[in-house]
Amino acid sequence: MTAIVDTVGVMIAGADTRPAGFAHRVAMETCAPGDCQLVTGGALAGAGAAMVNATSAHALDFDDNCDAGVVHASAAVLPAALASVQAVNGDGDALIGALAAGLEAQFALSEVLGPDIYHRGWWTSALLGRAGAAVASVVAGGGDAGCMTCALGLALADAGGGKVSFGTDAKPLLLGRAAKIGVESAWLAMAGAGGPASVVEKKAGLADLIGVDGLSHGRAGGPEDCGWRILCPGIDIKRFPVCLSSHAAIDALEFIIEQHDICPDEIAQIEVDAPPLIWSNLIHPDPANSREAQFSMPFALAATVCFGRITLDTLERFDDPCIKQIMQRTVPLSTTEWNTPERKAKAAEGARIRLRTADGRSFCAACDKARGGRNMPLSKSEIDDKFLACVAPVTGKSLATELLNTLWGVETVSSVRSLLPSGHRHEKSTRKAPDS
Repeated sequence: MTAIVDTVGVMIAGADTRPAGFAHRVAMETCAPGDCQLVTGGALAGAGAAMVNATSAHALDFDDNCDAGVVHASAAVLPAALASVQAVNGDGDALIGALAAGLEAQFALSEVLGPDIYHRGWWTSALLGRAGAAVASVVAGGGDAGCMTCALGLALADAGGGKVSFGTDAKPLLLGRAAKIGVESAWLAMAGAGGPASVVEKKAGLADLIGVDGLSHGRAGGPEDCGWRILCPGIDIKRFPVCLSSHAAIDALEFIIEQHDICPDEIAQIEVDAPPLIWSNLIHPDPANSREAQFSMPFALAATVCFGRITLDTLERFDDPCIKQIMQRTVPLSTTEWNTPERKAKAAEGARIRLRTADGRSFCAACDKARGGRNMPLSKSEIDDKFLACVAPVTGKSLATELLNTLWGVETVSSVRSLLPSGHRHEKSTRKAPDS
């Protein structure tokens, strides 16, 4: 249920962004009308709705993650599940079932292929999100195992996505297109279209094309064989609307500041020691706009120092003088300790902070994994607060609270066709979309 609450929240918050606007305009011009709600307003057939809503869900980079294969967990799968359940006028239980099946399939495929493909530059969320979207859509539509095989074959035969898209409109749009392809593949399969069986493991299949040498990287099998991957490694809920690669460092810096009551003017240097993966993701040391700021370690740390917490509004202050000063005092490092197999497994996105003050004091803190994951989950009140911070500026607090309560009890909803608050844009909403 947490994944539904969190993803709908960030989806609504992202509806007014630049990428979501592009997705909405193109979908309205190219996709068929239908009964599936757009978070941007209006309705389309399933594939178009999935594209718009998935783009919106990822537009602010505030959506959840999973360590299995390093994927954004729900942003492609939930919009596909929701659109497909709305298309058949299904209920809340059907939505939960479709989402669970899609997430589990995406995580299983991610785990078997292994994390190295992400390190080599494949953006796994776009590459594999279509698989989860396809499975969710087949389940929602009542397709059988044969349909599932064909849908996965159709969805993965043209899979792709590169991390070169980070910091641009392409990143959320690629995720939106992955959701669209997943829905289309499912509906093609349920209409009788065939797709390649064994699309992952065959010669010239997905594993071959993306350079995976063997498929022994993770557990092969379903929940009955391996347990639910939704529970382990589980889903990480993000506390901040910036790339997850900066979150452990933020947590460590927050600890130092809170423990020692450090003010911005006291800071002489912030040394950040993090794995190479972190620096391959956070590619904008001096962001020129709010979207680049989401992929900037210096910005994430400077915003934490200057404003105490990174919020959606903080992204617009990437050129604030205080932030600029602290960014210039940030020193990136990647020591060899991160390269050992043990540290890679335990702290793939960990960080160590050393903060030096102008009067010569030095403080250190380390964090192997940011708060929000299975071992350090956010409380329900924290998740509620995040949802309301995302949704209330758009719909108003009353409607946001009503929607929040509905989502926590979504299994009792008899029809999800009107689940999203279309047409209820709050007159005082002033949120500005991140620029590209």
